[in-house]
Amino acid sequence: MKTKPTGQSDSASRRPHVADPGSGTNKIRTVHVAAGVGSLILAFEAYLLVKWVLSPNFEPVNPGPSPIPTWMKMGVYVIQPVICVAAAFALYRLVVRPWRRREPISHYGLLAVASLWGSILDPLSFYFNTWGGYNSYFINFGSPLPGGIPGWRSFAEPGAMNAWGIFFLPPLYVIMFPGLAWLGVKVLGVLRKRWPRLPIPIALIVLYVFFVAVDIVGEGMITIPLGWYAEGGTGLLNSETYYQIPWHNVICVSLVGTLLTSFCYFRDDRGRTIAERGIEGGSQTSLRTTALRFLGICAVYHAIMVFGYHLPVGIYYGIYTPHIPDAIAERSYLMNNVCGPHTTRPCNT
Repeated sequence: MKTKPTGQSDSASRRPHVADPGSGTNKIRTVHVAAGVGSLILAFEAYLLVKWVLSPNFEPVNPGPSPIPTWMKMGVYVIQPVICVAAAFALYRLVVRPWRRREPISHYGLLAVASLWGSILDPLSFYFNTWGGYNSYFINFGSPLPGGIPGWRSFAEPGAMNAWGIFFLPPLYVIMFPGLAWLGVKVLGVLRKRWPRLPIPIALIVLYVFFVAVDIVGEGMITIPLGWYAEGGTGLLNSETYYQIPWHNVICVSLVGTLLTSFCYFRDDRGRTIAERGIEGGSQTSLRTTALRFLGICAVYHAIMVFGYHLPVGIYYGIYTPHIPDAIAERSYLMNNVCGPHTTRPCNT
């Protein structure tokens, strides 16, 4: 079967059946392999959550002594209920409503749930070294990864580790990554419609550049200047300030956006992503089919996040000690008491 883009419409799912080479009874189906991987990932993340809650690490990271502007503190307080409501609305529209109507849940809806789980791994790129942090005025109980991920190397102890905002990061993931995929599919669809002979590699390069601009505007000019989090490293924009955006983030976020878009855009003639190949028979709204689709999509989503962002950034800062600008290090609420003048641990050694 030839794979072709169907990102502009879901009508492909209603086309006449075309035999899937991976659907033979004596062959291992792609969806079963992906679902198996997805099951293992979810089980591991559930283990991380349980171990975290039962460990001494389940302790709030206090903001520390550094003064914080009132506008920044209020912004942190306000965004949490707002983004939780927005994420709940998105999950209702994408998952709950079609399920209640006995309609197939779109790959965007399943991607939203996978992203919700994937937020647990957000601090994974801090495995070797802490290169930034979230504002510890977010409601937090430390991070689920230190003490759970084998061989964790960066400094972490109760009350001094990445402040994983429980009412910020999970809902942010629900909105952000399906949103990037949806936006990228729209852009790629326009490109392919306007220039139908445009080679796919060139279209993807244009899409990547588009995501570079989106990240520079979204993070470099909005979320980071608002003080929701800070990122060390070599600054691309606003270098050496608390609101700098580093090169590594722009490169890897744009890569993740491009990969998620490709995953959602390039589907077969039945509207299935690569993770859903091999589902045959039964209702498209059945629990079994939906579970297989979700677990397969979950596996691909985590692969994109780990190999597109967490692994390259983590390895890079495992080899090269991250540079933490003084403007970040001196703000205890951004460095989460991991290092800085308010601790006995300098940030740049």
